[in-house]
Amino acid sequence: MHRRSTRSTRGGLFGKQRTERAIRRHVAPIDRNRHGVQAKRDALAGILAPFFAAQAKKIAKQITGLIADTAKADVDPDQVQRILDALDFSGWTSIADATAGVLAAMAQDGGSAGLFQIGVSSSDITDQVNAIALAWAKDRSAEMVGMKYDDSGDLVPNPNAEWAITDSTRDMLRSDVGTAIDEGLSTSDLADALQARYAFSPERADTIARTEIAKADVQGNLIAYKESGVVTGKEVVLGSEHEDTDECDEAADMGVVPLDSDFGGFGDPPFHPNCVCDVLPVLSADGDIDT
Repeated sequence: MHRRSTRSTRGGLFGKQRTERAIRRHVAPIDRNRHGVQAKRDALAGILAPFFAAQAKKIAKQITGLIADTAKADVDPDQVQRILDALDFSGWTSIADATAGVLAAMAQDGGSAGLFQIGVSSSDITDQVNAIALAWAKDRSAEMVGMKYDDSGDLVPNPNAEWAITDSTRDMLRSDVGTAIDEGLSTSDLADALQARYAFSPERADTIARTEIAKADVQGNLIAYKESGVVTGKEVVLGSEHEDTDECDEAADMGVVPLDSDFGGFGDPPFHPNCVCDVLPVLSADGDIDT
């Protein structure tokens, strides 16, 4: 259990101490709830929710088929894991094409917001930011389902994919597979059970949409910062709703880091689903960067 953060009392978006530092060292924060962000959250959730709903029956059919193919003599504590490992999520690659456009639009919007935030206005830089944001979104949409594009432009498995919804879905199914084995559930009964689970719910679609759109927004900012030539560092600031001590606090405690830093291996905000923390740029005129 996480302990209560000592930074839980804050005014406005950030805590008093970090607000003072932001005023002194940074430009104004970007509005993370601006209209464009909310619209793209809804669009992404609108793609994911019906997809999840349709997948419950397909996954149930796979599970019961894999159980039936397992000889009684092979039933042991590892059976659940073998079935989970054998689940085929190849059909989920359709999410890559379906979500790439929304993520690209968000990353490009984030790029525009980042350039405006630091006072950079250049059509050449904007074009470059948009191109990089488009490429990032394509890669991220594939990574969401555990895939990547090879040199030929084909989707292939990505063993190093981060935050893949296929992996998290597999983990969420563990208890359901065990129940299906123990109770001998039919495909229909298992499908009904899965449809009532969080893994295939609109609530999960909303959580993923909120988190992925936040990621795209921040990545757009970071692309803009790097292309601008006037930003030399970045710093994490904790959101007003951040309460429990976690990786966000560790990243924030690092202070100002170089733009290419991954905050000690945590990456960039959002650091976890529904993360409310943020990143701010440090301009080259603001002083030395911690290394």
